[in-house]
Amino acid sequence: MLAKSEVENMANMIHKSRKALRLFVLLLSSIIVFTSCARKKPFEFMHDPSEIAKIEIVDFGYAYSENVIRASYPIEDINAFISDFKEVDCEWGGVHGYSLHNSRGIKMLYSNGDYEYITFNEVWSFDKFGDFDIVISWCFDEAQFDELLEKYSPPRDSGDITEYSFMYPETEIVKIELVDAKYRYNESFPISEKATYPIEDTESFLSDFREVECRTGGWAKWDKLIDSEARMIKISYAHGEYEYIDVDGYLQHRYYYTVEQSENYLTGPDSKCFNIEQFSALIEKYSP
Repeated sequence: MLAKSEVENMANMIHKSRKALRLFVLLLSSIIVFTSCARKKPFEFMHDPSEIAKIEIVDFGYAYSENVIRASYPIEDINAFISDFKEVDCEWGGVHGYSLHNSRGIKMLYSNGDYEYITFNEVWSFDKFGDFDIVISWCFDEAQFDELLEKYSPPRDSGDITEYSFMYPETEIVKIELVDAKYRYNESFPISEKATYPIEDTESFLSDFREVECRTGGWAKWDKLIDSEARMIKISYAHGEYEYIDVDGYLQHRYYYTVEQSENYLTGPDSKCFNIEQFSALIEKYSP
């Protein structure tokens, strides 16, 4: 029969062996993850690039909403774009960031109807029926990827002049506020309110708002504004629905998705922007 001290020594040895084994497994896992995320290689298209029928720069809403694409801008010279795209450094692997949410990216449509959405750290593939296929993590150099998008994106003031469409008729607006908001890293809900200033004369405000030039194709780079603050407009409706309106875009918080579908996010069906000077003058006029 083993003495108590011998039993304790054996237990300590087993404990140390298990600890060493766990450390080895952790180290091995880290090496595997590191090497898989740092393996540079040419980007693998869904099909051969010669089969690409159309390329668009696209503004994504929330990835799981029915309005995934808010706006799109066709690329005229596909060959030139592909040539520039291939110059962007990329690596295989990485962490899924669900970067489709409220971001700008690329849509590649192939001759057989298949297509893929590409952002700086993900590729979403779909078949010709629009059925989701797979999400693959390709880690592009973010600065180079942004430069590519900037090169092929139209200027903010190049869209057609249009009338801003509220979520609901103006008669259903229950409150208008100016909001000091901070952008945060939350792709589904990137705005955090810091202070609010109610608008007393809503009729005058709406009249002045309608005088601000509005154009199609605007896009607030929500993910590039993290930790920055801005004063924007908040329009509230019945059932607690509301929308934030900034000079370069807007986001809507809808009852159907947030209550009935148990999703909590901000998105919108298209993209709009406003004349910078006129929008700033409106904000200044109604600020306390």
